[in-house]
Amino acid sequence: MEKLTTEKAKWLAERYYKGMEKRDASMAKEFYTEDFVLQDDGAVDLVKGIKEAEAFLQNMYNTWPDLTFQLLKEPCIGIDGVTVAFLVRASSSRKSRRKWTGPTAQWEFASFYTVDLEQEKFCAGRCCFNMLDVYEILFHIPKRGGRFFRKLEKLFSRKQIGREKKGRIR
Repeated sequence: MEKLTTEKAKWLAERYYKGMEKRDASMAKEFYTEDFVLQDDGAVDLVKGIKEAEAFLQNMYNTWPDLTFQLLKEPCIGIDGVTVAFLVRASSSRKSRRKWTGPTAQWEFASFYTVDLEQEKFCAGRCCFNMLDVYEILFHIPKRGGRFFRKLEKLFSRKQIGREKKGRIR
């Protein structure tokens, strides 16, 4: 049985993320198998198949119009020889319907993919990132660890404890 090599995994990552920067949702066919399934922390539901992948990518491109990716480390290949993990940094400004809004956002995430070696495409994926990191950059919410954040944390902790005492939370 053929297995991924470090060189092949790096080639797949570079090809994939460079293709993603072209902002063409129809490129999903080049990267994903027909039965592709993706769980992404930025998506509400599982992304299943090429049509949903194209819709997901188009939404991502609409939201992040100048999205770029940087592979931060060498890909890590799973012991099964067909799974691979990438550590990536993404950055983009945000766009509303009328104008560019907000600062440039930059966040890191881990992507885990199962590779169909014959087709050289991903057949399943999972992208993990901390959405709070992105929200802190884009919206006026208190920074974690800051004075206002600690006050809010204390306030919500008291409400949570109050509910537990009343038997509302188990």
